[in-house]
Amino acid sequence: MGATVRHATTVLVIPLLLATAACATAAARAEPGGPPAPAVSYWTGQEEVMDAAGRVDEIGPKRWPDQYAGVATDFPGRAMTVYRVPGGDIDADVRALAGGVTVRFVDAMVPATTINRWLDRVRADTDWWAERGVIVWSVWPQFGDCVGLGVDRPAEQSAEVIGHYPDMRVCVEQGYEAVPLTAD
Repeated sequence: MGATVRHATTVLVIPLLLATAACATAAARAEPGGPPAPAVSYWTGQEEVMDAAGRVDEIGPKRWPDQYAGVATDFPGRAMTVYRVPGGDIDADVRALAGGVTVRFVDAMVPATTINRWLDRVRADTDWWAERGVIVWSVWPQFGDCVGLGVDRPAEQSAEVIGHYPDMRVCVEQGYEAVPLTAD
Protein backbone atom coordinates (compact mmCIF):
# COMPACT_ATOMS: atom_id res chain seq x y z
CA MET A 1 0.00 0.00 0.00
CA GLY A 2 2.94 2.37 0.69
CA ALA A 3 4.20 2.04 -2.90
CA THR A 4 0.73 2.86 -4.26
CA VAL A 5 0.48 6.02 -2.19
CA ARG A 6 3.96 7.14 -3.28
CA HIS A 7 3.10 6.44 -6.93
CA ALA A 8 -0.18 8.38 -6.68
CA THR A 9 1.60 11.26 -4.97
CA THR A 10 4.21 11.33 -7.73
CA VAL A 11 1.49 11.28 -10.42
CA LEU A 12 -0.27 14.22 -8.76
CA VAL A 13 2.77 16.28 -7.77
CA ILE A 14 4.78 16.15 -11.02
CA PRO A 15 2.13 18.02 -13.11
CA LEU A 16 1.95 20.67 -10.37
CA LEU A 17 5.72 21.11 -10.37
CA LEU A 18 5.76 21.39 -14.19
CA ALA A 19 3.00 24.02 -14.11
CA THR A 20 4.83 25.99 -11.41
CA ALA A 21 8.07 25.87 -13.41
CA ALA A 22 6.25 27.10 -16.53
CA CYS A 23 4.75 30.03 -14.61
CA ALA A 24 8.11 30.94 -13.10
CA THR A 25 9.76 30.86 -16.54
CA ALA A 26 7.04 33.09 -18.03
CA ALA A 27 7.33 35.49 -15.10
CA ALA A 28 11.10 35.67 -15.49
CA ARG A 29 10.68 36.63 -19.16
CA ALA A 30 8.03 39.30 -18.40
CA GLU A 31 8.94 42.97 -18.31
CA PRO A 32 9.43 44.46 -14.86
CA GLY A 33 6.40 46.08 -13.27
CA GLY A 34 5.72 49.76 -13.49
CA PRO A 35 3.27 52.20 -15.00
CA PRO A 36 1.67 51.30 -18.32
CA ALA A 37 3.23 52.66 -21.48
CA PRO A 38 1.93 56.09 -22.49
CA ALA A 39 -0.65 56.31 -25.27
CA VAL A 40 0.78 56.49 -28.76
CA SER A 41 -0.04 59.64 -30.70
CA TYR A 42 -0.20 59.69 -34.44
CA TRP A 43 -0.34 63.50 -34.62
CA THR A 44 1.61 66.09 -32.69
CA GLY A 45 -0.69 67.48 -30.02
CA GLN A 46 -3.36 64.80 -30.49
CA GLU A 47 -3.87 64.27 -26.76
CA GLU A 48 -4.15 68.00 -26.18
CA VAL A 49 -6.86 68.28 -28.87
CA MET A 50 -8.72 65.27 -27.44
CA ASP A 51 -8.57 66.68 -23.91
CA ALA A 52 -9.76 70.13 -25.02
CA ALA A 53 -12.62 68.67 -27.08
CA GLY A 54 -13.59 66.47 -24.12
CA ARG A 55 -13.74 69.47 -21.78
CA VAL A 56 -15.85 71.47 -24.22
CA ASP A 57 -18.19 68.55 -24.89
CA GLU A 58 -18.66 67.87 -21.19
CA ILE A 59 -19.29 71.47 -20.20
CA GLY A 60 -21.04 72.73 -23.35
CA PRO A 61 -24.49 71.13 -23.00
CA LYS A 62 -24.70 72.12 -19.33
CA ARG A 63 -23.42 75.69 -19.55
CA TRP A 64 -24.94 76.62 -22.95
CA PRO A 65 -27.89 74.24 -23.52
CA ASP A 66 -29.50 76.53 -26.10
CA GLN A 67 -26.28 77.23 -28.03
CA TYR A 68 -23.83 74.34 -27.87
CA ALA A 69 -24.33 71.93 -30.77
CA GLY A 70 -21.23 69.70 -30.77
CA VAL A 71 -17.49 69.47 -31.28
CA ALA A 72 -15.31 67.74 -33.87
CA THR A 73 -11.56 67.23 -33.80
CA ASP A 74 -8.91 67.94 -36.42
CA PHE A 75 -5.74 66.21 -35.26
CA PRO A 76 -3.47 67.11 -38.19
CA GLY A 77 -4.54 70.74 -37.83
CA ARG A 78 -4.20 70.58 -34.03
CA ALA A 79 -7.65 72.13 -33.84
CA MET A 80 -11.27 71.51 -33.04
CA THR A 81 -14.48 72.74 -34.61
CA VAL A 82 -17.23 73.82 -32.26
CA TYR A 83 -20.79 73.96 -33.58
CA ARG A 84 -22.94 76.57 -31.88
CA VAL A 85 -26.28 78.27 -32.42
CA PRO A 86 -25.66 82.00 -32.98
CA GLY A 87 -27.02 84.54 -30.56
CA GLY A 88 -25.03 84.05 -27.41
CA ASP A 89 -21.48 84.70 -26.43
CA ILE A 90 -19.83 81.33 -25.83
CA ASP A 91 -16.80 81.87 -28.07
CA ALA A 92 -14.48 83.41 -25.45
CA ASP A 93 -15.40 80.77 -22.84
CA VAL A 94 -14.82 77.93 -25.32
CA ARG A 95 -11.43 79.35 -26.31
CA ALA A 96 -10.48 79.50 -22.62
CA LEU A 97 -11.48 75.83 -22.18
CA ALA A 98 -9.47 74.89 -25.27
CA GLY A 99 -6.16 76.08 -23.89
CA GLY A 100 -3.62 76.21 -26.72
CA VAL A 101 -5.78 74.30 -29.21
CA THR A 102 -7.06 76.22 -32.23
CA VAL A 103 -10.86 76.62 -32.18
CA ARG A 104 -13.01 77.09 -35.27
CA PHE A 105 -16.68 77.96 -34.90
CA VAL A 106 -19.47 76.85 -37.22
CA ASP A 107 -22.97 78.26 -36.94
CA ALA A 108 -25.62 75.65 -36.22
CA MET A 109 -29.40 75.62 -36.41
CA VAL A 110 -30.20 73.26 -33.52
CA PRO A 111 -28.43 72.77 -30.15
CA ALA A 112 -27.13 69.36 -29.06
CA THR A 113 -29.71 69.06 -26.27
CA THR A 114 -32.50 69.15 -28.84
CA ILE A 115 -30.80 66.76 -31.26
CA ASN A 116 -30.11 64.32 -28.42
CA ARG A 117 -33.80 64.35 -27.50
CA TRP A 118 -34.66 63.67 -31.16
CA LEU A 119 -32.09 60.86 -31.31
CA ASP A 120 -33.72 59.13 -28.35
CA ARG A 121 -37.11 59.35 -30.02
CA VAL A 122 -35.91 57.96 -33.37
CA ARG A 123 -33.93 55.15 -31.72
CA ALA A 124 -37.04 54.16 -29.76
CA ASP A 125 -38.94 53.89 -33.07
CA THR A 126 -36.57 51.52 -34.93
CA ASP A 127 -38.67 48.39 -34.23
CA TRP A 128 -41.80 50.30 -35.17
CA TRP A 129 -40.17 51.25 -38.49
CA ALA A 130 -39.09 47.64 -39.11
CA GLU A 131 -42.71 46.51 -38.71
CA ARG A 132 -43.55 48.91 -41.55
CA GLY A 133 -40.78 47.68 -43.84
CA VAL A 134 -38.29 50.49 -43.18
CA ILE A 135 -34.96 49.08 -42.06
CA VAL A 136 -33.07 51.68 -40.00
CA TRP A 137 -29.40 50.72 -40.21
CA SER A 138 -28.06 53.65 -38.21
CA VAL A 139 -29.02 56.81 -36.36
CA TRP A 140 -26.56 59.61 -35.58
CA PRO A 141 -26.41 63.32 -34.73
CA GLN A 142 -25.45 65.71 -37.50
CA PHE A 143 -24.04 68.49 -35.37
CA GLY A 144 -26.31 71.49 -35.26
CA ASP A 145 -28.53 70.31 -38.08
CA CYS A 146 -30.57 67.13 -37.79
CA VAL A 147 -30.84 63.49 -36.81
CA GLY A 148 -29.24 61.38 -39.51
CA LEU A 149 -31.08 58.19 -40.40
CA GLY A 150 -29.50 55.51 -42.57
CA VAL A 151 -32.24 53.41 -44.18
CA ASP A 152 -32.24 50.69 -46.82
CA ARG A 153 -34.21 52.61 -49.51
CA PRO A 154 -33.98 56.37 -48.89
CA ALA A 155 -35.40 57.43 -52.26
CA GLU A 156 -38.61 55.55 -51.50
CA GLN A 157 -38.75 55.97 -47.73
CA SER A 158 -37.55 59.49 -46.91
CA ALA A 159 -40.95 61.20 -47.38
CA GLU A 160 -42.61 58.72 -45.00
CA VAL A 161 -39.83 59.03 -42.39
CA ILE A 162 -39.71 62.84 -42.53
CA GLY A 163 -43.52 63.01 -42.44
CA HIS A 164 -43.59 60.90 -39.27
CA TYR A 165 -41.45 63.50 -37.46
CA PRO A 166 -43.00 66.87 -38.41
CA ASP A 167 -41.55 68.59 -35.31
CA MET A 168 -37.97 67.40 -35.94
CA ARG A 169 -35.24 67.86 -38.50
CA VAL A 170 -34.45 64.44 -39.99
CA CYS A 171 -31.86 63.80 -42.71
CA VAL A 172 -32.54 60.48 -44.44
CA GLU A 173 -29.59 58.85 -46.20
CA GLN A 174 -28.54 55.50 -47.62
CA GLY A 175 -27.72 53.17 -44.75
CA TYR A 176 -25.71 49.97 -44.70
CA GLU A 177 -25.64 46.95 -42.48
CA ALA A 178 -22.75 47.07 -40.04
CA VAL A 179 -20.20 44.36 -40.73
CA PRO A 180 -18.38 43.40 -37.55
CA LEU A 181 -14.62 43.21 -37.68
CA THR A 182 -13.10 39.89 -36.75
CA ALA A 183 -9.65 39.00 -35.45
CA ASP A 184 -9.01 36.57 -38.31
